[in-house]
Amino acid sequence: MPWSASWPIFTRAWACKLVPDMPNTILQPALDDLEQYIVSEHYFTAGEAACRLKSVNIPEEGVIPSPLFQMTFCVLVLRGGTPVNGSSYHPDPGKFTPEEGRTYARAAALETLRDALKQAVLTAHA
Repeated sequence: MPWSASWPIFTRAWACKLVPDMPNTILQPALDDLEQYIVSEHYFTAGEAACRLKSVNIPEEGVIPSPLFQMTFCVLVLRGGTPVNGSSYHPDPGKFTPEEGRTYARAAALETLRDALKQAVLTAHA
């Protein structure tokens, strides 16, 4: 699973709490339909996170490796406070743009949410 054991377990009860009127046949919710359940969204790069953390292994010269600034994270906070994350990485710094990184990271987070809802419904029918 893409989330750690410390995250809330995605169950049918969780899905019904998030989407009270969710039909039993919902297996592929449209990504646009998921927008209404997002309370807030947050973006950062691995480089930005490394700059703020004092416990990171940064080389002695204090320079954060540039690939960390090419890895973008998106955290969507849903109704009820459940966070869902997505990430994107572009290996070519010449072609990387922050807007593109945010777009792909958000799309990955929405896919994670859709997969979690789908799995919750399938688990309920097992």
